[in-house]
Amino acid sequence: MISDKKVLYNGGTDNPYGCTEPTELVKGREYEVRWEDNRGTGKVFVLKGICGCFNVDWFYVIPTIYLAEARNIPEINHSWDCTITKELTGLNPERINVLCQVDKVIDVKQLSKDIYCIRTKYCVFLTTII
Repeated sequence: MISDKKVLYNGGTDNPYGCTEPTELVKGREYEVRWEDNRGTGKVFVLKGICGCFNVDWFYVIPTIYLAEARNIPEINHSWDCTITKELTGLNPERINVLCQVDKVIDVKQLSKDIYCIRTKYCVFLTTII
């Protein structure tokens, strides 16, 4: 599956899936995931600019942060609809206007009267309730 995740290498070297040895990877450095592959025994990442495939457990995923608008405050462990208005991190830090359905909300924190921080597995939404 093509990916646009950014990850940090955590220094891992455990290699149960026959992955490429992480000799070119630097602990704490940020990498861009080009491709994710589920090999049945485990997932691997193919990184942009680095030859090989690497165990996903060797990385921390850097969440993408979005500005969003929504009509309701989501409930934890439920899906949620919003409109993404701008991506603040990741590969496309530009103004957008995209309808989005989030599969599962992990955390909701109220920041001010109508502003909430909504977290999913890989994303954070700074959201205005309209």
